[in-house]
Amino acid sequence: MSCVFENTFLESDRFLSYVLHGLTSIEVPIHLFGVYLIIFKTPKTMKSAKNSILQLHILCSIMDLMMNSLLSFYIFMPSPGGYPTGFMRTLGINPTCQTFLAFSSMLAVALSFISFFENRYDVIVIGQIGRSCKRNIFRILYFAANVVYVELTMAYIFWRLPSVEEGRKVIFETLPCIPAHLVNNPFFIHLNARLPIIPTLSSTMILVIFTQGIYFCSGERFETHSFYTAEVFCSHVIAGFNTNSSLFCPTYLLLYDMEVVLLQSRHAHTKHINFYLSCFVAVYNNLLMIAAGCNGLFNTIVMILVHHPYRNAVKEMLWMRTITDNRTTFVATLRPIVDQRELVAIDG
Repeated sequence: MSCVFENTFLESDRFLSYVLHGLTSIEVPIHLFGVYLIIFKTPKTMKSAKNSILQLHILCSIMDLMMNSLLSFYIFMPSPGGYPTGFMRTLGINPTCQTFLAFSSMLAVALSFISFFENRYDVIVIGQIGRSCKRNIFRILYFAANVVYVELTMAYIFWRLPSVEEGRKVIFETLPCIPAHLVNNPFFIHLNARLPIIPTLSSTMILVIFTQGIYFCSGERFETHSFYTAEVFCSHVIAGFNTNSSLFCPTYLLLYDMEVVLLQSRHAHTKHINFYLSCFVAVYNNLLMIAAGCNGLFNTIVMILVHHPYRNAVKEMLWMRTITDNRTTFVATLRPIVDQRELVAIDG
């Protein structure tokens, strides 16, 4: 048994494209509604967190648009290869550029989470201790260093990507039952350079980002006293967990696969590794990418449900619409009665 591929509709790139584009049509109005709530319904008690919430929400929306509509990556997991099927492919943009932009959008969301928790840490913890005049300068340098570090790491990883032919050769060796027309797609790209430094750099980058988030999150947690502050904190912890589980799980698997393939190149005789690499289930891969595409939608829903002001604003909108409908019905049923009395009075 080498792999499972029956070339059904659920296994095809068309199914993935249809579902992801359908998600985009649902998510865009919800994301715009979330922007409206943040701008116009954020109370003064949450003023210090408003910009951070808006920044994170916009970046999550951009990432959703990138993953679901612009990129729509059809992947050959467990081998880190595949090809884009989205709108950027229609424009003829290089697949390496497309994939780089997609990973950059995901990392921008991760850095935005750090920015949010650092902002809350600065307001709640540092604000109580006393903020120095130069602190904002150090904060700017800190985030600039984060951005430079992430982008340089990503640039090096993509610079060391294997050639298209080498990537196709790896796919044919590890997943022999995939149809040739999928692997020979003109937009095919393979993310494994078979270098030990690539998975090391990638894992280190994720660990550095995760550690910073845990540090600021923990510091804020023990200093959270306000009701609105607790709501904001819980909302973004849930959103961070959702992003980590639904979006970065495919990334973690890709990094793990890079290490496994690297081991295979060193120990080609290992049967267990060969068996693992030959297990390809296209339906699972499509569902995994669809789950990643739902990340922004879930984050927006969590924001509306957890934040008390946004939840109340939605309730008020629905309640006012109900009152309007009831008034319309009441007038419509009352008018015939009045007209009938007038007719009786005239006849009398």
